[in-house]
Amino acid sequence: MANDRNGFSKITSLPLDILISLMDYLRPLDLIALRKSCRALHDASHQRIVWIKALTEVCIANDVFLPTFQLDRMTTQELLQAAAAPSRWLKNVFLVPGGRFVVILTLHSLQLWDLEHVGKGGGGRRVTSVKMSQEYNITFSAQPTKDGMGLRLVVPSYPMDTAARKQISVYEIFPLEDQPTLSEIAHLGVNSTCSGISPRLTGDLVVFLDNHTVKVWDFVNNLWAEWNTHKDFLKVS
Repeated sequence: MANDRNGFSKITSLPLDILISLMDYLRPLDLIALRKSCRALHDASHQRIVWIKALTEVCIANDVFLPTFQLDRMTTQELLQAAAAPSRWLKNVFLVPGGRFVVILTLHSLQLWDLEHVGKGGGGRRVTSVKMSQEYNITFSAQPTKDGMGLRLVVPSYPMDTAARKQISVYEIFPLEDQPTLSEIAHLGVNSTCSGISPRLTGDLVVFLDNHTVKVWDFVNNLWAEWNTHKDFLKVS
């Protein structure tokens, strides 16, 4: 025990900047727990830079939309709450990781809402929307663009006529532009006997499962690949 106490004493006697650097390797909940151990670590964990770094790492690790947070305007407590908060999903409603923007898919439209002023005396603001076809849209997938400043959404459409081709559309939007617009940047007709497909975005690729066939579409270069599998997968995740 003496050695443990001596080791702990050596850590807490380190300069503040060294303690802050060591905290770069801890997750938000670990930082919160650490501040209960002693005064030195308590004080170090309350430094604003600790939570700026923690929130930035959370964004990178979870593909959180970077413009969600205005780091220079947030208090230390707001930074802590954002870094420790989990992402939330609802059916046909996607809360973009970070909590500021929400994507809503209805039978007739795809909408982006800004919740920045909710709870601050204001309400949500619809940023933009795009009218969908009269086909049944049931699900979608979203992820940030490569530069982290925009969103890409992939939406499948299922015609009421089951013999007709299904369609997969990819949309892109940059919410912080002066006049943000949901633009369709690619679409693909799919001959499928599957009752429903759930495409997922990964970079410039759309991946989905059609019965026992895995299909991959490079929508930027308009390239296509597929292969059969004998395994029973319910979806691609």
